[in-house]
Amino acid sequence: VCGDQSPAGAPRIFKIIRRGDQATIYFVPALQPVTSYYLSYSLKPGEDRYGVEFSQGHSTGALAYTVKHLSSSRNYYFHLRAGNGCMPGPWSDWYPHNNLKTTTTIQPKKVSGNSQLPTTTATPAPLKPISVSTPTLVPRLSPTSRPSVWQIIKAFFLHL
Repeated sequence: VCGDQSPAGAPRIFKIIRRGDQATIYFVPALQPVTSYYLSYSLKPGEDRYGVEFSQGHSTGALAYTVKHLSSSRNYYFHLRAGNGCMPGPWSDWYPHNNLKTTTTIQPKKVSGNSQLPTTTATPAPLKPISVSTPTLVPRLSPTSRPSVWQIIKAFFLHL
């Protein structure tokens, strides 16, 4: 039995930068309580094919996570959720990243009420050469094997 409180709201992806076999996902964190995030990605929206969980407490600023060893010629779809101990939070929407030559920027719409959790839409923009500092969290993942949904769920709960 899990007695932890679920995170308040879903994190919001606002930018994905793809460079070759890497994708850096920038997101607005979920509201407290938060102890970790789970990033799921796949070749089709709605399919949780690959994933990684990483520890990250509450943050008042945007966060970034880099996934490496992607196929540079494939399109990927990403979504994530926060977790608090043994209690997962709600998923963000699925966001596509089309290929290695674009940056996907999600522009928030104005909403009344809670401006920290905006409604979003995806708008692709051309990638411009820029210098980006190395994100603090850099996993080394290889999507060479295809875990089952049960393996992903089991791995998620074993890491809590």
